[in-house]
Amino acid sequence: MATVVNGRFPEAEVIVTFGDGWSYSKTKMELFRAAGGFDKLKENQPAKAAAPSVVPKKEDVKKLMAEMEIPKSLAESTLVAANGDLKRAYELLIYGDS
Repeated sequence: MATVVNGRFPEAEVIVTFGDGWSYSKTKMELFRAAGGFDKLKENQPAKAAAPSVVPKKEDVKKLMAEMEIPKSLAESTLVAANGDLKRAYELLIYGDS
């Protein structure tokens, strides 16, 4: 029988096995966090290069808005996803990302 601590039973060890085959133990994760493990992981990762930002042309945004009857924000984000290519933006809106 489990011993009573402060009027409560101690927490049970939680082990979760995920679909990817990895198992995670609550105690080990707490010890890792307490030792600053997550901060160390962030420090060791290389800095990501900034992706070049595409500024869509105003006339392309207006054309997409008028012809596809979509809001300005969707037209702009679609043009950014299409790297400013109007034809590709139409394809994304009609066929999706495939």
